Amino acid sequence: MRRARSGNLTALLVVVSLLEFVINRLAGRLFFPRPALTSGGSGSHTTHAVSVAGPFLFQLTAFLALAVMVAAFAGLFRRGELYPRAMRFSTIVIALIFAAVSGWAMVSGHILPQHFLYLEICFAFLATWTVGYVRHRGRSC
Repeated sequence: MRRARSGNLTALLVVVSLLEFVINRLAGRLFFPRPALTSGGSGSHTTHAVSVAGPFLFQLTAFLALAVMVAAFAGLFRRGELYPRAMRFSTIVIALIFAAVSGWAMVSGHILPQHFLYLEICFAFLATWTVGYVRHRGRSC
């Protein structure tokens, strides 16, 4: 029987995304008014903590999601489980473009409209091919 690895990135992503949802989305946007979070020193310690922790957790969630996606695709390509040999090269190129554009958007803090289009096209190709090959493998087994 195999033992689960400690330090699973997916589990960490789930925990951080739940924290981000509670702190940034719920507490930061619903329970505290916007002027209280953006004003300099007039808020309490709680509003200051939420205003600092919320964006940090948002960025951390984005970086962890990109790391999980890159690790998952690297494992799929290394093992050769999902994509046939003929499609592996084009899928690798599209996944690298997707990772590079989304990584650049996270580092710079914004994304240009033409880069957003590239990001969406890459995501559409990767999702369509992955679903297609999973369904194809399910029928052939």
